[in-house]
Amino acid sequence: PGMNDAMAEFDSSGEEVEESDPIDVSVSTTSTDDKENLRQRCIATLRKLSESGMISGKQKRVLLTDIITSSARGETSLIETAYELLCADEDVAEEDTEGMEDFTEQCRVFAEVDRD
Repeated sequence: PGMNDAMAEFDSSGEEVEESDPIDVSVSTTSTDDKENLRQRCIATLRKLSESGMISGKQKRVLLTDIITSSARGETSLIETAYELLCADEDVAEEDTEGMEDFTEQCRVFAEVDRD
């Protein structure tokens, strides 16, 4: 009976039981929080761009719908990816940054693609 201590644990299907690593869990939770935070900042930025006339209300609606649809599928939308790449490292309050200009341009492009 003493030898069982050295053996790996198995569940009822005979698969080896993985010990859950609490560090991995917290890391994945953090990255989910980061994605959600990024998504919220992206949405807030789209609203600001629309309010300031940089993108149209229709473009904002198309892009928000894309974010919501992608989120429901567990995916990241193109516009969120663009936001992350172009704006995430900048202070978004500064709306005249080069990254914000590029992001605004991408908003216009994405809103017009394949949406007839």
